[in-house]
Amino acid sequence: MSATSASRILVLCGSMSYTVRRCLEVLVARFNDAQVLIVRHRPPCRPVRRIVRNQWRNLKRHGPAWIPYRLWEAVRARRCGTSSQPVASRGCGTGFQPVASRVGRELTIDALLGSSRCRLMESADLHDESTLAAVAAFRPDVGVSLDCPILRPALFTLPRLGVINLHQGKLPDYRGMPPVFWELYHGQRVQAVTAHLIDAGLDTGPLLGEQTMAMPQHATVRGVRLLVDEMGSQTLVSAVERRLGGTDRPVPQHRPSTDGAGGPNRKPTLLQQRRLQRHLSHRRVGLQTGQRWFKDSSLTLWRWGRGCVDRALTNAGSPPPVVVLLYHRVSDEFRDPVTVGVEQFERQMAYLARHHRVIHLRELIGQGLADGEPATQPSRYQPAASCTRPLVAITFDDGYQDNFAAAAPVLRRLRLPACYFVCPGLMHSSAGLPHDHESLGRAVPLMTSDQVRQLHRWGFDIGAHTDHHVRLSAVDRASARIELLGAKTTLENWLGDPVDLFAYPYGGRKDINTAVLQLIRQAGYRCCCSAFGGMNRVGDDPFAIHRVAIDHHFSMPAFRAALAGWQTRSTRLSRQRGRRRVDDIVGAIPVTAAASPVGMRGGVPATHRMPPPLPGHHLRGGLQGKSS
Repeated sequence: MSATSASRILVLCGSMSYTVRRCLEVLVARFNDAQVLIVRHRPPCRPVRRIVRNQWRNLKRHGPAWIPYRLWEAVRARRCGTSSQPVASRGCGTGFQPVASRVGRELTIDALLGSSRCRLMESADLHDESTLAAVAAFRPDVGVSLDCPILRPALFTLPRLGVINLHQGKLPDYRGMPPVFWELYHGQRVQAVTAHLIDAGLDTGPLLGEQTMAMPQHATVRGVRLLVDEMGSQTLVSAVERRLGGTDRPVPQHRPSTDGAGGPNRKPTLLQQRRLQRHLSHRRVGLQTGQRWFKDSSLTLWRWGRGCVDRALTNAGSPPPVVVLLYHRVSDEFRDPVTVGVEQFERQMAYLARHHRVIHLRELIGQGLADGEPATQPSRYQPAASCTRPLVAITFDDGYQDNFAAAAPVLRRLRLPACYFVCPGLMHSSAGLPHDHESLGRAVPLMTSDQVRQLHRWGFDIGAHTDHHVRLSAVDRASARIELLGAKTTLENWLGDPVDLFAYPYGGRKDINTAVLQLIRQAGYRCCCSAFGGMNRVGDDPFAIHRVAIDHHFSMPAFRAALAGWQTRSTRLSRQRGRRRVDDIVGAIPVTAAASPVGMRGGVPATHRMPPPLPGHHLRGGLQGKSS
């Protein structure tokens, strides 16, 4: 047992959001014998008078645009309020008995508090006498502040080693809130996460640790925040471990490197948010605004008509179709036909969680081979025929590292199952995939075996994608057999469980032939996923599973239409004809000293700024002006 294992850790939080629960999960797992007291701030409802006063202040600060903005936010919150409901608990029609998804189970409150070492206490005021007395009686060694209101000395001095705060930004340059926004607003190339001790000032305590990441080329505020959340949990655990072990070296904060004012950032105005949104839209590749509006409107009308037909068929007793989605990369580094943005992916998954029944891929597959059916006879899909909600399965090909870093946290938060098809023979090599060298000129990092095992422990399905991502139709029979059996054997040794799911590399119609499908059956696989689009029906051959490939060109109307059966090949061809490429060189928003918000520095060092847009850029003049 380590010296830090039997410690007492105080966790102060203002909510039980995914970020908080993820940090708690990592803390409990790392300090496996520590006693943890979670004090959650649950303030009473604010009086109407205070709410009206705050809305009046916002109206004066943001202008008349605040009224429709607040109305839209209220509508969106009502529509999306159930998006975090566990998928496994949703009904799907009489007689449907789904396989419960284990994904995200460790992040539930019941799982976190299932150990006798963890205790939850709720308080309407963190600084009242009863709360302070309970914390003092706990005798904490160290405290952790997660999404918590400002703490007073009476509370943050109770832990013997102080209270550690996790700040999603670089200190002291970017104090205050909100995270990520001001870094993008000023064109920073680096995003940081900082752990520091709490003192009487706002984000002014000594620094305990910092972790940085390069700002993605096509970054969005929400996309970077999703990446920062995962990075922050590791930064926090490292800081707590060093603090308890006595190996940390707190570093006093120097003066800010901008203008030295040291004032914290404030919440941006609506004008500043729109300005940043216009700036980020320079990077997008796609149709003109008018073309996109016409296309999205047409797809929405088509989807509405198709939905009426599908509901009529379902009411008549016909089972709904099964859509299997195909993703490759979830990243803001690229914008190519095999990549979706991080924020874009989150919006798509939230839509699936609200409107579809997301199931494990293996739920689609019958028990033919397992029951001893001859390998030459295909088994059949067995999704519940009585299910009335649209069925969707999510798959990932190639095993890119961003599937673990960006996609898995989103899926765990929404408790959506997925299947990852990986190439184990390439995972411990820096060579990467051959088609990345052809299209990008360099290798894109793949997951490691430890990350594959972690995905399996989290409840995700793991399938084979051959050992070295070879085109099976282009190699001889012996080489194809080695690739199929080698991938299966390696993955089963890594995971300790059978691996019987398979996705065909380069899975076009011309790549899949009868001889290779026979080898896939003989190798012990129970399905074969293609990559050329289409819907699946009950009774279809599981060795011919059609998948709908999703990339960054899919707007939400196009994504919803694809789920309803829109022919993605036709939309892709029309998209390529109407594609308009924009400049990838994106600059910092030229915010002058007069345009900076109160308390904000007037600039950043030239070495940290992104180059300005090229002369003649079509939106160059839209970034000037004074902010409110």
